[in-house]
Amino acid sequence: MSLGYINPIAFHLFTKPIYWYGIIIATTVLVAYLMAEREASKRGLPKDTMLDLLLMALPVAFIFARAYYVVFRWDYYSNHKDEIIAIWDGGIAIYGGLLGGFIVLYFFARKRKIKIIKLLDIIAPSLLVGQMLGRWGNFFNHEAYGGEVSRSYLENRFIPKFIIDNMFIDGAYRQPTFLYESFWCFIAVIILLLLRNKLSQSEVFASYIILYGVERFIVEGMRTDSLYIGSLRISQVLSLVFVVGSLISVSYTHLRAHLKTKNYCIKNHKKRVKTMTEKIYDLIIVGAGPAGMTASIYASRANMSVLMLERKYPGGQMQSTEEIENYTGYEHITGPELSEKMFEHSKKFGTEFAFGNITKIEVKEDLKYVTAGSTVYIAKTVIVATGSEHRNLNVPGEEEFSGKGVSYCAVCDGAFFRNKEVVVVGGGDSAVEEALYLSNLVSKVTIVHRRDELRAQKILQDRAFAKDNIEFIWDSVVTEIKGERKVSSVEIRNVKTEEISSISADGIFIYVGMIPQTNDFTYLGITNSSGYIPTNEKLETTIPGIFAAGDVREKEIRQVVTATSDGAIAAQGAYSFVESLK
Repeated sequence: MSLGYINPIAFHLFTKPIYWYGIIIATTVLVAYLMAEREASKRGLPKDTMLDLLLMALPVAFIFARAYYVVFRWDYYSNHKDEIIAIWDGGIAIYGGLLGGFIVLYFFARKRKIKIIKLLDIIAPSLLVGQMLGRWGNFFNHEAYGGEVSRSYLENRFIPKFIIDNMFIDGAYRQPTFLYESFWCFIAVIILLLLRNKLSQSEVFASYIILYGVERFIVEGMRTDSLYIGSLRISQVLSLVFVVGSLISVSYTHLRAHLKTKNYCIKNHKKRVKTMTEKIYDLIIVGAGPAGMTASIYASRANMSVLMLERKYPGGQMQSTEEIENYTGYEHITGPELSEKMFEHSKKFGTEFAFGNITKIEVKEDLKYVTAGSTVYIAKTVIVATGSEHRNLNVPGEEEFSGKGVSYCAVCDGAFFRNKEVVVVGGGDSAVEEALYLSNLVSKVTIVHRRDELRAQKILQDRAFAKDNIEFIWDSVVTEIKGERKVSSVEIRNVKTEEISSISADGIFIYVGMIPQTNDFTYLGITNSSGYIPTNEKLETTIPGIFAAGDVREKEIRQVVTATSDGAIAAQGAYSFVESLK
């Protein structure tokens, strides 16, 4: 390839010179942004988050990059002050730009309530790509080169001829340090992309610092235009500090995790030695959904000693509900917000809380023994409020593409399908609510329902029918979910005509009913054939002193408001039972 000496000026626009340096920097920014935006979308950040960050950080980063360079070359610029802003001639320092960018990122993350380390992990590969491409701006500007070498030296290292031709600077051939750094960054970004999903939070950015820092320390030693503090190359000093600091940070994180695991094992060993708690509670509530938390409030206010056990997180199904507008007192509140308020309220009156996977409840005389993990808790009464979970379709492709287009929670995964087409299966409240939520994110929602009319509340139906990007396929069921690496289409069958058809879709959200979480209690004989727990009007099961509340109970309506009602009634029933034992 023979290009000869390349002019730093690419072309003129209305007599104004347009430099290759500027073109490459602009291209670099665009590519890095697109990479970061894609990763941000995968991680569930709102649309345009990275664009907003870029627009804020870019001008500040350039100012800091130039200021950094000028400060450490002040011996020159103090006598050439008119050149301080001549950024088109080159002279920006990466570490200065990174400093300015990180300052903006810090305040941006706090303002948007996003974890700083999450943003850093997202942009890490983009920074490497930016540095990989940006160094070619140095090439076109004939700057940031190394010491003198012979032409044969360069030819023997299989460096392309057009690069060698442009490495003849100031009467001698030079080390193409820009090429070394660009190639190193290319290898580093490949490594980072391959390992990104296997690294824990903060380790992606730490790996970037280590990979880039090592390279910069080595390559900087070859350059002839380094910035100095006394006899020390500033970039080498910073690289060394960053690399060592990152290694210490990663080592500390892993050590802390190891010690935490070790302590956990020790504690579990102790539990195995003595698993029976000595305290006898008036009431143990199994499950911390709206029913369980309401029961804890009523029972604690009645001066009962209460322990609430949960295997996942407080809130239950509320945690995956975007909007709740039928809970008295709140015209609009999100599920997670209501969960937090209920949980804080339940703890206010003295309810104890513990995590544990409940595996067994035994009744011995007047006491109930509840096994959670390796610990056995004792109580006079128990309220089962374990809630329910979404039912599967059990069709080919559902399990295979779970997490790859198949979802049961629009709030959790909806952001991954922005401007795409999705299918919602079901016709009840949950299906329509989630379809409405998705309609604000995706380009098209297709509701597939096995009947010829919806079962959802009338107000939800009206909203769905009014949406231009929500369509309906009636009297149909999904028979297969297809794709290669992810969902690409859904096969459906008309239950009346038996006609098979296929519709394109990037994702499918399934809402075909709930399964009560009562498998651990079936041996007690308190469940019906569907797995739900029948109760009397006091919400007592067939076993005296064991109550059921919320979505596990056999009833017509399963809503937050009915669950809280159940919790209050069950708590009163438990109180009366305990009083009867005195």
